[in-house]
Amino acid sequence: MSAFASKNFQSHDYALHRPSYSIDFFKYIFKFGNLSEVIKDELSIVDIGCGPATCELVFIPYLIELIESKQLNLNKIKIYVTDISSTMINEAESTLNNLLLNKLSKSIKNIFEIKFLVISGENLNNIINESSVDLVIAAECVHWINPNPWLNSMKSILKSNTGVLAYWGYVDPVFIGHEGEKENINKANDFYNDFVYEEEGKLGVYWQQPGRKILRGLCKDINNIVFQDTESWNDVITVYRDPSKNDIKILDRLINNDINFKIDDEVLKMIKSITFEQFLQYTDTWSSSHKWNENHNEDEKVSKLFYKGLNKITNWKLSDNIEIEMKTFYTLCKKS
Repeated sequence: MSAFASKNFQSHDYALHRPSYSIDFFKYIFKFGNLSEVIKDELSIVDIGCGPATCELVFIPYLIELIESKQLNLNKIKIYVTDISSTMINEAESTLNNLLLNKLSKSIKNIFEIKFLVISGENLNNIINESSVDLVIAAECVHWINPNPWLNSMKSILKSNTGVLAYWGYVDPVFIGHEGEKENINKANDFYNDFVYEEEGKLGVYWQQPGRKILRGLCKDINNIVFQDTESWNDVITVYRDPSKNDIKILDRLINNDINFKIDDEVLKMIKSITFEQFLQYTDTWSSSHKWNENHNEDEKVSKLFYKGLNKITNWKLSDNIEIEMKTFYTLCKKS
């Protein structure tokens, strides 16, 4: 996580080239919590590890849509946008203001009370009132978090019975298509794993541990803690997707949830069709790449080395169209 917190980290490039999340996923979270029914007058949301406001750019327009269509009748929406990186918080605030908030009508804008805070998820209970939050989201960050202190903090700030904790992550893009041909897909995936994780002279030593190993394991330890804690968490759902093995696993402990709620194992299916050049731009946003690129010259940037290596094996060109799918997981639960 130290790479993202560095003042030299290119948060704007991170925002441009990282995957985003669909509005359908946030609709799914709201439906899970039945939030449009249980929330009256004021909605309180906390985003942990906000990065460059990736989630806000999706769910705030959705909230506006609900307000304008009278599906939500609220006087106030409080959003705590938090990250341990001041660089990310500055990017989040700038992005939200320039792309969204400054374009809202005064009447809609006045509903939103947004606070940008440099703070860890484990310490949020020190600044947020007990049992005051309706929804906590944590995207692509729980592998950096100390599980038990964080979960205790979440149990403190979430409302009893209705407060929703939603966290998820993605890792290791899997090549699943290249302009209609399949013969080089396995070679490309083998090259990725060798280039990204082999330690000798490559990126392996630049990954901050144990965070990367935890994420590669799809955060199973913290998911198991939540699933087994029947006193603290109700209506628990965890879904794992691993396209490298064509594998989907679902854990559910639905107790009090609406009978009409259906578990969706594809709602966080992250597939993207991009050019090989766009994929290479993404490789330079990895935390390991940030540290590697600081210690090497321009000709040895991660993206350039990745291109040279994979092009030699597959003959893929920068303009070639490829299809990738991320390994993903998500967990949704309600505070008891």
